[in-house]
Amino acid sequence: MITIFSTILGTILGFFSAWLLFYIKERAKDRREKIVLANLLKRELEYNIKLIDDWIKDIRKDLNFLKWKNPIYIFSARYDLFQNNFINKAFQAGIIYDLLDNEQINIISEISTFFTIDRKKFILEVIKNNKDVDVVYIDDEGVPTTGKDYIYMWLEDELTINKKMQNDIKEILPLLKYDESELSKIIKRAICSLQQCVKRDN
Repeated sequence: MITIFSTILGTILGFFSAWLLFYIKERAKDRREKIVLANLLKRELEYNIKLIDDWIKDIRKDLNFLKWKNPIYIFSARYDLFQNNFINKAFQAGIIYDLLDNEQINIISEISTFFTIDRKKFILEVIKNNKDVDVVYIDDEGVPTTGKDYIYMWLEDELTINKKMQNDIKEILPLLKYDESELSKIIKRAICSLQQCVKRDN
């Protein structure tokens, strides 16, 4: 009877051990994949920070062109170069939700959809539609705003947005990392569970 009981218990213990090893392997694999993806996301955002830095310089030049006697109307920032491949993957994998709070999630979401070719086309359309306009509107004090002034205000706002979003990304960057020691904690907890089963068996 004891032999039969020991055999059954040994079988159960063997099954549990196999399941536990599988669980450890899958959890460790999942954690490693998230760590790798978080690092790739961070690298992508660092690249975008550099792009935004270039765009800030471009917009400043565009603003300066408007001050010339014969203004040049242009928006030269290359928004089409913005990368969001790993931003999208991080959302799908749940990494964004793991590492950031709701406000930071909203910031990443807004940034990922702001710098687009459509945004640039829209600004170019604003320039095209207003560059030859003598008066776009008159404020409450009766002061008229010329087409050139209107475009200048648009580009100034765009410059401000670029600066803010760049700073937002910089603040989020340090948060995009997993505690790699969590892997060892997972294994340690699993080993402890297995040891407790062995003790009960004995």
